[in-house]
Amino acid sequence: MEAVAPYVCNVHVKDFAFSRRDDWVGFTLAGCPLGEGLLDYQHLVTATRATERGLSQIIEHWLRWQGDSASTIRTENEWNLHNLRYLRSRAE
Repeated sequence: MEAVAPYVCNVHVKDFAFSRRDDWVGFTLAGCPLGEGLLDYQHLVTATRATERGLSQIIEHWLRWQGDSASTIRTENEWNLHNLRYLRSRAE
């Protein structure tokens, strides 16, 4: 990250986690709300100097299908609100 940081003008921020599959054979890489996974957000901000350079940050996430459109949209909206609060709380 440090090698490309001087050239970064925008950051797509998404958190992720690994979990065991139901049959305990293998793992799944899936998205999760910011701050709940393995993304080192503070390192991302520090390395890219996002706050001092005023980089734009786009919230992105890998939300799994929730079984139907209404549930998926509701969960996506919940994640969006959570992720906005997360980013805003770190910008202060």
